Amino acid sequence: MFFVISKILHFLVKPILWVFFGGLFGAWKKRNSRKFWLGFVIISYLFSNQFLVDFIFRSYEPDPIKYHEIPADVEGLILLGGFSSYFPDAERPIFRSSSDRIMQSILISRDRGLKPVIITGGSGNIYKPKEKEAIFMEAFLGQAKLDTGQFIYEPESRNTYQNAVNTKRIIQENNWEGKKWLLVTSAFHMPRSLACFNKENISVFPFPVDHKAGPPKPDFEYILFPSVDAFHKWETLFHEWIGYTAYKLTGKA
Repeated sequence: MFFVISKILHFLVKPILWVFFGGLFGAWKKRNSRKFWLGFVIISYLFSNQFLVDFIFRSYEPDPIKYHEIPADVEGLILLGGFSSYFPDAERPIFRSSSDRIMQSILISRDRGLKPVIITGGSGNIYKPKEKEAIFMEAFLGQAKLDTGQFIYEPESRNTYQNAVNTKRIIQENNWEGKKWLLVTSAFHMPRSLACFNKENISVFPFPVDHKAGPPKPDFEYILFPSVDAFHKWETLFHEWIGYTAYKLTGKA
């Protein structure tokens, strides 16, 4: 039930829908008020401004960690799913913008000799519960000869809370409680992820990747011009803030 509710809330926190339905409401009610349409334009512009949303992103995302800053006592790696989906027509996975998660995990685990690498992720799609990311990634990494036996696949988790709970079960089953783990996920997702894993008393060092907002750009177009991508970034932020709050209120983080 929690998973279904979270998907409904995710649909409702899309700013582009707010703007769309706000415009429909104004047209339907035949709002000719200058104040209404001025407010509508201002709100639409703020949600479409890249400079503003990136400023908020930079304040929320943890700072990047350099490779040499990873503590020497880290032994294993936990990789959260959400970086790929299955493409049935091609019978193979396709990688999303957050594929930095898997790329960095492969490099670091090999460079630092981290074992095991736990990939935790089932189906995040409410309509396709059988398309489990860990399962099709196991096939892909095996075919690409990138799995040399260090990977463990956990395919049942459908959200961040389950990532932490199911990972803890794997750790306990293998008597790995004394290990320290590198936790790899997107920077915007790290605060909620870290809270969940800390709640389960798993010793992790956060390694945020896939930063959505780089350094500020002194670019006229970037600062002033509207961008559709800004709507998506606001949606991501709202999703994380609501998710983090819900986890805190329900004792999951």
